[in-house]
Amino acid sequence: MMRPVSDFQLPLSCASDCRFLVVVVVVVVAAASVVASVVVVVVVVVVVVVVVVVVVVVVVVVSVAFFFAFMQSWCSYW
Repeated sequence: MMRPVSDFQLPLSCASDCRFLVVVVVVVVAAASVVASVVVVVVVVVVVVVVVVVVVVVVVVVSVAFFFAFMQSWCSYW
């Protein structure tokens, strides 16, 4: 006998596979978003730390150079 058209439905495994695929895609996209955010934060922190270290080193080097130049001129004056 022929079955009526209303009896033809997608198999349950196909529907669950489609739902599983959607869940996997959503989880992967969410994970990629979190990873991208963490990478951006880490890069910004590293850049800020490098800039601060460079500024501190430059200030210390310039200060020491001025100090030695001042001491040399002061000692040669006396």
